[in-house]
Amino acid sequence: MDDWELIGEFVGKGSAGAFEALVGRYLGMVYGVAMREVGEHHLAEDVAQAVFALLAVYFRHDGRYGTICVGESIAAAGNRVHGAGAWDAAAQDGRSIL
Repeated sequence: MDDWELIGEFVGKGSAGAFEALVGRYLGMVYGVAMREVGEHHLAEDVAQAVFALLAVYFRHDGRYGTICVGESIAAAGNRVHGAGAWDAAAQDGRSIL
């Protein structure tokens, strides 16, 4: 299945397997971006986990699945969500990523 089919399965049927497949595809990328931004392994893991938790809500909450632009990649949507996750995690840890 492609990414959009997996999201459709997750949103429409609550398929945990579909969401796990998306996590499997993008975890390395999300973790890598988080690591570059926060510079600490454990904090980067927390950020990556937060990104996927936020994406799950983003895709399922109040039909916001439709707010991702047609043709926008899952990576772009994740990167948008990741930015907020990185800032929040860094703030909770008392750090600045500026």
